[in-house]
Amino acid sequence: MADIPLAGAAAARALPRAAVEPPPIEAPTAPADERVAAIEHRLQPLWCRVLEVTSVDPNDNFFELGGHSLLAVRLFADIEREFGVRLPLSSLFRNGTIGAQARLLSAQSAQADAWSVVVPIQPLGDRPPFFLVHGIGGEVVSFGALAESLGERQPMFGLQAERDVDATADRVETVAARYIEAMRAHTPRGPYYLGGYSSGGVIAYEMAQQLEAAGEQIALLAMIDASAPKAAPEPVTPHTVWRLVKNAAYWTLDDEFLRSDWASRRARVSAKLRAIRARGRHQTNSAALAAGADVRDLLGLWHVPPHARRFLERYMRMTSAYYPRRYAGTVTLFRARALKLTYTGADDLGWSQLAEQVAVRYVPGAHDTILRPPRVGELAAAISAELQQSAAVKRTFG
Repeated sequence: MADIPLAGAAAARALPRAAVEPPPIEAPTAPADERVAAIEHRLQPLWCRVLEVTSVDPNDNFFELGGHSLLAVRLFADIEREFGVRLPLSSLFRNGTIGAQARLLSAQSAQADAWSVVVPIQPLGDRPPFFLVHGIGGEVVSFGALAESLGERQPMFGLQAERDVDATADRVETVAARYIEAMRAHTPRGPYYLGGYSSGGVIAYEMAQQLEAAGEQIALLAMIDASAPKAAPEPVTPHTVWRLVKNAAYWTLDDEFLRSDWASRRARVSAKLRAIRARGRHQTNSAALAAGADVRDLLGLWHVPPHARRFLERYMRMTSAYYPRRYAGTVTLFRARALKLTYTGADDLGWSQLAEQVAVRYVPGAHDTILRPPRVGELAAAISAELQQSAAVKRTFG
């Protein structure tokens, strides 16, 4: 994909819109356990097809069976077609088995899993909570492995896109204000430990600006492989050429393209070719969109269901139109060591053009692999060190 666990190849994700209606499953006179068993029977082939297995036990966890955000998107699209219900992908955190999903659908309680901007991915622990904004796909399922790797002492909450695309504002400033309202309902006062993945860094950046303007303290503003908005291109210099050579080496070592199976390699190459064709003669994604290109091809997300197209287009236009103010604090960038082969920008992805101070932490891997094992462990270690250091500084001087 282009920039999500989406992006460039990034893992695709959620469909940040869920019109939840009571599913027409079984006659209301049937005993509850019979309804659950019937729904489990209907869910079985959906799970098997997506996970490419012959059978699934009702108590087997989706993620432990090898599921990830890309597969979750496909599974939930199948569930919507089968049952007429669009559930948020974040429900997988609490209903990650066929049995749990069947009980959720049987009770017709999709509303009980009400859509919330703040998703408790790992709500327990004695440390200050870490809030992480979604990428361009709008969902936070791809953050599950990171939350687990951060450990049981570190609470982590994802900020996912609002459910109703039509009701979601088209300005980053308005979306950031809504996310702040949802976050403060959970954690009323700072200091806040806030981050954004990929294009979600734009929203996190604006949230930090608004929070500090309101008198709140930002203990950590973490950008996870997120580029600065409106960063000016760097002139071509010998250093730029050396960066391209170095990045090519890292891409071979870190991107895991050469170590993936043939089907995965073919899918990634196909996505890249579709993106190149979609851009055509246009220099930017925005220009290609204006010319009628499919945003899913531009982002390498051709596998995402058609009804997500509108959200992706709106989100891309919204972040492209954002004009950031200079930030008086520190941006901590957790940057994948391997960038796009043709990237010629600054090592800090442009953040020094906006922030007073920028700290860069390099993490082995590429944009779409740093949130997945085995790379996610190294990313978690780097983030955990910054979280603990920021908390220690706050205790000392705050």
